[in-house]
Amino acid sequence: MTETPTGRRFVLGGLLATLGLAPIGAEAARRQTSQAQPKSGTKPVPKTKSSAKAQPKAPAAKPRPARGRQAVGSKPAAPRPAPAPLPLLVIDPGHGGHDPGAIGPSGTTEKSVTLATALELKQQLEATRRYQVRLTRSDDRFVSLADRVSFARENGATLFISIHADSSSDHRARGASVYIRSAATPAKLKRVPPRSRAIARALVGEPPSPRSAWLRTALLDSLGEEVELTNDPAREAHFHVLGASGIASVLLEMGFISNRQDEAALKRPAHRRLVARAIRDAVGDYFTQLRQPSHRT
Repeated sequence: MTETPTGRRFVLGGLLATLGLAPIGAEAARRQTSQAQPKSGTKPVPKTKSSAKAQPKAPAAKPRPARGRQAVGSKPAAPRPAPAPLPLLVIDPGHGGHDPGAIGPSGTTEKSVTLATALELKQQLEATRRYQVRLTRSDDRFVSLADRVSFARENGATLFISIHADSSSDHRARGASVYIRSAATPAKLKRVPPRSRAIARALVGEPPSPRSAWLRTALLDSLGEEVELTNDPAREAHFHVLGASGIASVLLEMGFISNRQDEAALKRPAHRRLVARAIRDAVGDYFTQLRQPSHRT
């Protein structure tokens, strides 16, 4: 029997069908047809580049104001008030250099015990961190009375405390006392010739400041708890160093260096520390009293 091309294709197709295989061309055509038609009930979703690569975005961070800069629309912070300057205390160790002051029975000089006490007092006052403290002399040198007063004025002192040791021909006299400047009383001026009264007024000066009297009272109250006082410890005199107008000024006599007991005490560092502590406490009491409304004049 003669085979024709059509007959061969028919035989080959039947053989492939028997083996469970479809012709390559027919299978490709079927796949293209199935891909071209979507399943029933669904709609084709068009593909875009953005949908294929889209990722969720993180929320944008809020801008922060730069450090050290004022944020727009906010009120500037009120500046802090500058701290008030500390009160300046001038401590004046009496005598010095070629002026030894009074000399005790055993040879102790007034200039040496006043300087030692002033140095101790300066240390104790500065330890409180409440004051500035300066000395009219910090070693064994001579300073004139006028220069001591000028030093206090030029430095703007709040307080002036001159430290001394008393002396008397009566060796039984002992104890501490505190002086403030005396006032020019009418009785004193009447005894002065009219032509000289203006000079007398200038020499005696203005009435003592009430603050000097407050400081004297504070000193006597504090010293009285630690050392012996004289019978009349609250005194007045026209000492040149008390002539700094506008400055609360006192002159402290720590005791009689002419008395053997007082001299021995003034030579002991422990006693001088005791005196310095009493002065320090009195200064604190003075400023506490000064802050009270009734004492601000």
